[in-house]
Amino acid sequence: MSANFHATGGATEEELDGLPNFTAVGGDWNEISDEAAQMAEERIVVNLGPVHPSTHGVYRLLIELDGEYVREIRGATGFLHTGIEKNMEYRTWTQGVAYVTRMDYVASFFQEVGYCLAVERLLGIEGDVPRRASQIRVLLMELQRIASHLVAVGSALNELGATTMMTIAFRTREDILRIFERISGLRMNNEFVRPGGVLEDVPEGTTDYIRGLLPNIRRGTAEMEDIVAANPIFKARFQDVGVLSLSALMALGQTGPGLKAAGLAWDLRKSQPYCGYEDYEFDVPVRDKSDAYNRAMIRFEECYQSLRIVYQALDLLDASQGEPVMVADKKIAWPARLSIATDGQGTAIAEAVEQLGFVPDVVILPVGGGGLMSGAAAWLRTHHPQVRIIGVEPDGAPCVAAAISAGRPFPLNNIDTFVDGAAVSLVGDYTFDVINEAKIELTRIPEGQVCSEMLAMYQTDGIIAEPAGALAAAALPTGGSRVLSIVSGGNNDVARYADVVERSLLHEGRKHYFLVNFPQQPGALRRFLDEVLGPDDDITYFEYVKRSSREVGPALVGVELSNPGDYRFLLARITECGMEVNEVDSTSPYFRFLV
Repeated sequence: MSANFHATGGATEEELDGLPNFTAVGGDWNEISDEAAQMAEERIVVNLGPVHPSTHGVYRLLIELDGEYVREIRGATGFLHTGIEKNMEYRTWTQGVAYVTRMDYVASFFQEVGYCLAVERLLGIEGDVPRRASQIRVLLMELQRIASHLVAVGSALNELGATTMMTIAFRTREDILRIFERISGLRMNNEFVRPGGVLEDVPEGTTDYIRGLLPNIRRGTAEMEDIVAANPIFKARFQDVGVLSLSALMALGQTGPGLKAAGLAWDLRKSQPYCGYEDYEFDVPVRDKSDAYNRAMIRFEECYQSLRIVYQALDLLDASQGEPVMVADKKIAWPARLSIATDGQGTAIAEAVEQLGFVPDVVILPVGGGGLMSGAAAWLRTHHPQVRIIGVEPDGAPCVAAAISAGRPFPLNNIDTFVDGAAVSLVGDYTFDVINEAKIELTRIPEGQVCSEMLAMYQTDGIIAEPAGALAAAALPTGGSRVLSIVSGGNNDVARYADVVERSLLHEGRKHYFLVNFPQQPGALRRFLDEVLGPDDDITYFEYVKRSSREVGPALVGVELSNPGDYRFLLARITECGMEVNEVDSTSPYFRFLV
């Protein structure tokens, strides 16, 4: 199905042509289609969003549908503004890396390299960047190109219900993130590429380490391609869908897989080489039609070409071992060791102290992979060694505590991923060295307590924090000390707050679940309500757990208490009522299965 492209106005609240309007907020398409069918309307307008496949809530679409055909799409942006451009006006060129790496966390090395190339051109040092630094840049970019492409295809297929594709994509991406962590100390938001080169050389043995993982990466890519390339469901949903002609693509200023799928072999690595790409052998894959199917296939083909480049980069790194990775000019070069000066995320503490006008007695920081903590600890121990530093880990992922106990980075086999920004199974090698040397204090906060803090921050202070962002605040002490706590992120999905509220209530002891075998007699439920529930208690969940003969099986009942102290009275009334009632332990595997 081809499409006609023309300029449209931005999304507004106005209806299109007086058609019925519907609002879609994730997972309710069946309700929309059913309601539209009842109205006997084929043409409807769907207000989709604000949504985004990776960071929910940043884009809105106003879609006019005629049956299953999309007649008009109007987009509205601006739901998320980071202020990166304005902030960078007040930063040094090195500090700018910390901002650009966060522009696109799925492909952050491309942002770092692009920014640094621009700075190097402005400084007139393009020809002074060491070749080994360029080789490292190429290696990192091509690995990230693979990761980005696989996440793009895996996410698209996940939206169709093919969860397996998402699983394979993220499993394969995990090997790439391990490589990034080995080289830079961080899995994401690396801040590794710097004007004039890179932060430091790759650790000894890294090239062999990467070669050992590349077969896994190739296998994961091929597995995804094999699943979808000839899959009739995938082809039916993607072939001849979203067709863009070459002229339309060029008029829209499109590049990348879309342009290549239309048949144009446009690739800046070939046409305008940078970072020494002219020294690498690779092909630019093209297809004969830019539809959704071919755009996905181009991504797979590019992954294989990236693997070709990666192998060449590894050989070049072996040959250039011992060469510099940063320009010699000390006015531009940045020190490699965190302990020398403020570096990367260490600037957060330096800037906070400057803005406060005093040095706090205690600094509390969230800890995941160790990037923020290592940068902050290095700066504090150098400039204000008397400050007490407390690192806060989620109870379900205490990787730094495990590493300190073992004397080395020690992988955790199972972690609770709820505090996703800090739920890391293995602390970085370099970040661990800095943290261990700094002798920080560590504490662990249950995930439920983090949820309570998220709600308190929102309701009291109007701060929307992600779980990792509220982690440090959840450990705030009481007393007269001057405390600095870092709120590290607000990348949150509003739809997630139902789970946040649930976890908070469970942690506070205000919500409990029971399996109740109601007697098969009239008024059993009424008796439970009258004899068991207190005057301020509520039933928030009720469902028979058996799929067949439901009424003769137990019911899962969720009870919310207004006061956690009423729990013992609730248990006493349950005993007195004489019904068969069993509490479901929130820490047991059965709880997650049932609830």
